[in-house]
Amino acid sequence: MEEMRMKARRSKAAARCFTGRDISDEIRAYMAEELEQIQLSETSARNLQNERLIVHLTEMLSCRNPSGKMESLECIKQFIAFNKPRSCFLQNECPIPALLCLITRKTVQEELKQKAQEIRMSVIQTTQPSHPGLQTIFSSNGIQDIINQITTSAPEDQISQLRLLLLMQQEVDSF
Repeated sequence: MEEMRMKARRSKAAARCFTGRDISDEIRAYMAEELEQIQLSETSARNLQNERLIVHLTEMLSCRNPSGKMESLECIKQFIAFNKPRSCFLQNECPIPALLCLITRKTVQEELKQKAQEIRMSVIQTTQPSHPGLQTIFSSNGIQDIINQITTSAPEDQISQLRLLLLMQQEVDSF
């Protein structure tokens, strides 16, 4: 029990530090790495549910440091595994476009693209298609973007994009 309290305090402290204003990308990357090491529970994820944390994790997706991007993606992946934090994540208008930017940018490392794609698929699988935060993905422009990615991507990326379209269709059908 005491260990759980320590982890909760540590995660809250890391989140508070992470959202500070005068912190460099390198320090945020280190803090994201520390946050990622903490095994979140529903309660600790809810305690971290914070608009500024989401904003800063999203900002990390556009930093120059590839390891910072990866750590941010890992934190986001852990964070959205829970309903309330995922809803908070989707209420912010920036995360989905930031993920799409990572996926579509040609200069982004393949590992980062795959992780961003995993997160996008996870959000689609665990959220109703009518959720306002998914409008970008389920819009005709979003679908057209995926089709464009299919036609211009390498074969392994095409498979991932086709799986995404199939998943989206299944989610719409089950809704």
